[in-house]
Amino acid sequence: MAAKSSGYSPTSWNDGDIITKDKLNNIESGIQAASKAGLSGSASAVSAIDTPESADAATIAAKVNELITQLKARGVIS
Repeated sequence: MAAKSSGYSPTSWNDGDIITKDKLNNIESGIQAASKAGLSGSASAVSAIDTPESADAATIAAKVNELITQLKARGVIS
């Protein structure tokens, strides 16, 4: 069974089935289609806000924006 152009089509395996080149290639095609790129870029440290009392709105907004920027740079979000 070869992979269909509409997507991966799993094999329903039974005891005694013969493993063929086509069935293995179908598995490989399904894995390749489902794989996603890993993280990109370098990890960088994110510092915590010192204390809850020091967490005014501007500090929280800056920290959230820092996290968003780093997640975008690593390819986690777009």
